[in-house]
Amino acid sequence: MDIRFSSSPLANSVNTYEFLDSVLRDEAVDEVDFVVAWAKRSGLSRLKGQIENFRGRGGVLRCIVGVSQGGATVEGLEDVISLADSAWVFHDPSRTFHPKLYFARGEGTSQVLLGSSNLTAGGLGDNFEAGFTLTLNHGERDELALADEVATYISTLLSDQGSCRALTEELIQELLSDSSIDLGTERMWRQSGNSGVTTASAPPLFTRTTLPTKPLPRPQPALGTASEPSRMEGNQRTGAPRRPAGTASRVTRRWFKKLKHSDAQQTKHESSKRTGNLRLSAEHFAIDKSHYFAQELFGGLAWETAPGGKAVTTVTFDVEVGADHLGLVDLEVSHAVWRAADQGNVTTVLHWGRLSQPLQAVSYVGQFVTIERTNTDEFRLTISPEPTGEFLR
Repeated sequence: MDIRFSSSPLANSVNTYEFLDSVLRDEAVDEVDFVVAWAKRSGLSRLKGQIENFRGRGGVLRCIVGVSQGGATVEGLEDVISLADSAWVFHDPSRTFHPKLYFARGEGTSQVLLGSSNLTAGGLGDNFEAGFTLTLNHGERDELALADEVATYISTLLSDQGSCRALTEELIQELLSDSSIDLGTERMWRQSGNSGVTTASAPPLFTRTTLPTKPLPRPQPALGTASEPSRMEGNQRTGAPRRPAGTASRVTRRWFKKLKHSDAQQTKHESSKRTGNLRLSAEHFAIDKSHYFAQELFGGLAWETAPGGKAVTTVTFDVEVGADHLGLVDLEVSHAVWRAADQGNVTTVLHWGRLSQPLQAVSYVGQFVTIERTNTDEFRLTISPEPTGEFLR
């Protein structure tokens, strides 16, 4: 028996994403079970390709997910339906369904991860999580018996017909209509536990970790669902075309900026005011900021003239802020030549709009905002410790 400690986000340990990536690629693995309290698109979207390849070679994926305590999301349940061979929801109204078990089985060995990690971006690698991985040799009686115990546990859950129901689109609608079940959505940001108002004079109780960490891979291309179009289908307001079926998108333009206090909607002083904007500046790139953003990065969109002579367009971004995938968010971008004198030669700004609240609630000062445009005219906005890639003109 091989037992190893698993943790995240520390750089010197295998995290849950790496374990699952490994077992899904392992040709000796025939069956995989996910038994988790919560599943979210933020996690499943990072494993989409591996799962599809695993099933494509004959592998079977089964999922049992919970909906307790408001941790599950509609998108997560939809993606479980889309990706798994079979899926169930386990819910006991009198108890919390709380396991985090990943079980991969082949002819000669089984691999198990048991710990604190849900099937979410945080659980896969962004949160501080801990657990153990076990590789069990079926040629050893005790190890085979342990693998059989895990399999029996899963079978026992599935046999509880009153608490364990097949996950379908119809069941999702029933869950949404049940007032006793708090089913969230990743199209909205998580509400802060406070008012979102920061006090400049009060130092934070905690700071971000200085321990060496490793980033979680970005989500893979969007998952299609029966009840919702795929993410990044295109913005009808801007006139950007929909992505043709079967077309893989690639990033053709990428700009990024290290967030200052004003960009990140944080105040340095008590008298400071939040601007509500992200100033689209040249930074150190060889671009003409007076026309690059309006004519290149957002070029070809439907710009309209607004009061005051500025040009305005609405862009639908696929947004990821830290560990949270917020889905599609419409944000306004405005361009005005007269700003050259008023705002240090910055003529184009992005208005944070609905993203202002989550940015105020958590400080991302010093992190990077990356804006990307793909060859199929999809737009992505990411806030993360590092840019998502090199600048692309």
